[in-house]
This record gives sequence, C-alpha cells and structure tokens, in this order.
Amino acid sequence: MKLPNGYGSVVKMSGKRRKPYAVRITDGTKLNKDGRRIQKYRFLEYFENRSDALTYLANYNSNSAIKEHSEYIKNPTLREMYDEWITLRTSGKNAISPLTRRNYDIAINRFEKLHMVKARYNEWKKYLISNKFGNHYTYGVFYDSFNTTIKRLGMKHNPHDCRHTFASLADNVQMNEVCLKKIMGHSIQDITKGVYTDKTPAELLAEVQKLNDLF
Repeated sequence: MKLPNGYGSVVKMSGKRRKPYAVRITDGTKLNKDGRRIQKYRFLEYFENRSDALTYLANYNSNSAIKEHSEYIKNPTLREMYDEWITLRTSGKNAISPLTRRNYDIAINRFEKLHMVKARYNEWKKYLISNKFGNHYTYGVFYDSFNTTIKRLGMKHNPHDCRHTFASLADNVQMNEVCLKKIMGHSIQDITKGVYTDKTPAELLAEVQKLNDLF
C-alpha cells in the first residue's frame, strides 16, 4: 500500500539485523555527489517486523507518539541540571574545592552547544536513556546523534573511543578489575572471579566514583 506524501515510510535495512525495519521521515534535502538535490531522511525507530513499524509510523502521524512523551518539554536542560548539581557540590560537608569547581566549569562550558538539551529521564519510562518518544534509544540513532555532536564540537571521534578513554582512566585510578569488566561488559576469563565473584550495584558505583579524583 502506497503511503501519503509527507507521511513517512518503512524501509527494510540491508544485512542481517535483529530489527531490520526502519521508520523514517523526510528531514529536508541535501546535495548528492552529482550536485543534484535529494531528500534527506531522519530515522525514528527500528522494529523486528513491518507491521509494528507501520503501527509506530501511524501513531507518530496521529501525534500519539509525541503525546506519550509530552512531559519531555518540562524536563530541565543540561545547563539547569549542572547549575543545580554544582550548587549542591559547593555547599555542605563534602564540598568540592574551588580548583575542582573551576575544572568542572571549564568542562561544562566546553559543551556550550549542548546546554539547552533537555534531560530525557522519566521514572515512568521503561528505558533510562530513551529517544524523545520514550522508546529504546537504538545504536543507529545514537551513532547519528554522536556524529552530529562531534562535528558541531569540531572533533574527530567515534563512540568506541569513549570506551578507550574510560578504560584508560579506570586504570589510572586502579579500579577493581572485576568491577571494570562488568561495567564494560567484558567477559571474565578467570573462573574464580567470573563465576564465584559477585559485585553489587553499590560496589560498581563506588568504583566509578574513583574517577572523581582525576577531575
């Protein structure tokens, strides 16, 4: 069945994928290599079958997908969250030093273009990190967003570079090896550590918080 113009479309992605059916909408135009202007697409979500993808597209066009996440516009921006957080960290018993505060300010100001980005966390949603409709934030969508952000910042990195950075910093603070592998999703070859050693979320968090000593 042919869908109306401007409605969006469902396409099957190439290769072997767990969710091969993509929902996409037209997002302006761009010039191709031959200098011809062609449509530019924005991918909204991915599904295991075409039927679910079409249902999502129908909901999107009826605004129900947007209504599902109407609280999004009320969420604080990155700058607002930082200002509230820094107020808490610069007062009370465990206040950070002026030098640490200065370093945090330098870091947040480096990402000035992201200051107005809204927080997407909603306790009623299934996923902690979701797209603007409250659905699963797929790797494909994340990769596009990551590349867009990196280009705006004038940097050249890919998402995997973040893992290298985290692993290097973790090594600098001598993070517990079992905790590090669990956090990064690596397999643990040692039978004793892999099978008989459990770590609680609190223990994992404590190890991650060691990174605060570097900043």
